Amino acid sequence: MQNQQKEFSGHNSRKVGYTVESEAAGQRLDAWLAGQLGDQASRTVIQRWIEAGHVSTPTGVVGQGRRVQPGETYTVEAPEPVSTELVPVDLKLKVVHEDADCAIIHKPAGIAVHPGPGDTRITIAHGILYQWGSGVAGGEAGANDNPDAGDRLRPGIVHRLDRDTEGLLLIAKHDRARRKLMELFARREVRKDYLACLGGNLPRARGRIELALRRDPRNRLKMRVDPAGRMAITEFEIERAWSGRHGRKYYRVHVELLTGRTHQIRVHMAHLGAPVVGDLLYSRPTEEFREFGMLLLARRLAFQQPFTGESIDLTLEVPDRFQEFEARSRIE
Repeated sequence: MQNQQKEFSGHNSRKVGYTVESEAAGQRLDAWLAGQLGDQASRTVIQRWIEAGHVSTPTGVVGQGRRVQPGETYTVEAPEPVSTELVPVDLKLKVVHEDADCAIIHKPAGIAVHPGPGDTRITIAHGILYQWGSGVAGGEAGANDNPDAGDRLRPGIVHRLDRDTEGLLLIAKHDRARRKLMELFARREVRKDYLACLGGNLPRARGRIELALRRDPRNRLKMRVDPAGRMAITEFEIERAWSGRHGRKYYRVHVELLTGRTHQIRVHMAHLGAPVVGDLLYSRPTEEFREFGMLLLARRLAFQQPFTGESIDLTLEVPDRFQEFEARSRIE
């Protein structure tokens, strides 16, 4: 057993330090930490903590797939437990497709898909429980009860959209559907197209971005381009370009995601020099356009229904706020 270095509690988290001993050399970080934490956290939960930046060394946060080496010290900042029960809330979800196995909703901007650690705000997950009841995938069994059933805080969730991203969200209505749909995402058999308004200077009219992403060690809320991270692939093409005041350029861009990393479009576009308009994390939005929110839309979702074989291909109309932004920002 490795030596526990320290433990202390803060308002929203508990930090525990561990040092790697020689016999653990080469083990995967998530597996090694699971051995240290025992029944305190499953390996799946630990993987989520790593992805969210809650595991670090003295030099910064670490990523998935890391192998531990003797003498290294890791600090786990475990979020305090949150309620494992969701209260159904009528969010009047806009359902754009539904069958016996899955549903697709039009998620509005400004609401998270599911609760995060210590977050008690209403989320889409609350609305899913109201709409389809506790029998929806993951609505009854927790992650430690059945790893395939998700958990009580993520009922029916197959993938996610950022809080401020609007668009199409796929929901599994039972556990078997959840497994099958997640397999489609893993095999990249789900087409995900986005529409974004960008401000800045794009170096080319179309392109393919292949840049790995990982958690920013200086700000755990952010991701950054880093060769040590997980590969992310984004294709884009400018649909429309125009000039704004003060010489600023704007674009309406079609984006296709070939991978599904956290903040992928937002980081890739900012790295190119044209961040998503209204992105408070990766740009400095002007007060003039703050009312429009973040102009990123998960516009198209296409896949083959794994049980019926039906080809599902849905595309949203461009929201009014995107068109209003373009009209206001354009110089006639």
